[in-house]
Amino acid sequence: MVNLFQNLNEEEIFGQVEYFMVHNYQNQERMFAYIRKIKKLVKSDTNLKFFDSFGSLQFVEVIGIDRNVGFFEVPLERKKYFYIIDKYVNW
Repeated sequence: MVNLFQNLNEEEIFGQVEYFMVHNYQNQERMFAYIRKIKKLVKSDTNLKFFDSFGSLQFVEVIGIDRNVGFFEVPLERKKYFYIIDKYVNW
């Protein structure tokens, strides 16, 4: 007998949705989002999450999208920082 279970870990990632698409394969429809992931998430001393740049594009099945968040851009010292506004965590 072969063990077919995968080691699936839940991971919180953030990104900006570029577009959505529906894929039909063998009479099964699935919806995907094409997102631009953030590169590195940082937590401040006040427990706010922020990042400084976006990374690669990736397809994510919409069933895996948990919630909608906002990005607040703050230009500081020749660099932009994007703070994540998440009503379920920040408030």
